[in-house]
Amino acid sequence: TGFATYYNEPLYGMNFDFLNVDLKFSIKKYNDRKVFMFQYKQKQIDIAVAGMNSFGVFANYQVLIPNNIEDYHLFYEPTTALKNLLNPKMKVFQTIMPKILKTANSVDDVKSYIKRNKFYFLPFKKIYKHHSLYADQNESFIFELFNSNAVILPMENKYSVISNFPHVPFKETKYSETYGFNSEAYKKANDFIIEQRGYFNV
Repeated sequence: TGFATYYNEPLYGMNFDFLNVDLKFSIKKYNDRKVFMFQYKQKQIDIAVAGMNSFGVFANYQVLIPNNIEDYHLFYEPTTALKNLLNPKMKVFQTIMPKILKTANSVDDVKSYIKRNKFYFLPFKKIYKHHSLYADQNESFIFELFNSNAVILPMENKYSVISNFPHVPFKETKYSETYGFNSEAYKKANDFIIEQRGYFNV
């Protein structure tokens, strides 16, 4: 579960509770900025968990466990996956976070990147699917691929929370009525932020 809140001051956070995998923490300089990355390795691929650049852009990936596997069938279909791999205009969702943090100065820059590109999941069943939270000093949003479409879910009531179930199907639903993998943690995070919003800090 990850979050971004905008009450007394912008605060971003996440937790990582995962399999026994190798983790990598790094801070590197790229032209006009430094980029912090937290990654894990799967099938020899470094997959991002969280990151932030010196312009204040924060990113967090959460593993995505579909409620309805049919919504994600295109990402498992071998022919489509092969076409995506061979198409230079298609971007691998699990690997875009470092690229974004190396160039984005704000959440608006991230939105522009999403709108001008197309994305797909790596076509391996044992590589976990993800969705993501992006935030800066002014706003946050959740970015999710749903049935091959890139969807941006803006923050509501000055905060965003992301967990492990698909959020797009619940975009018109009260958070207390959501369901799916780890939805209880999602509800508790929402409850806590709302209860503490008058003095939410660390």
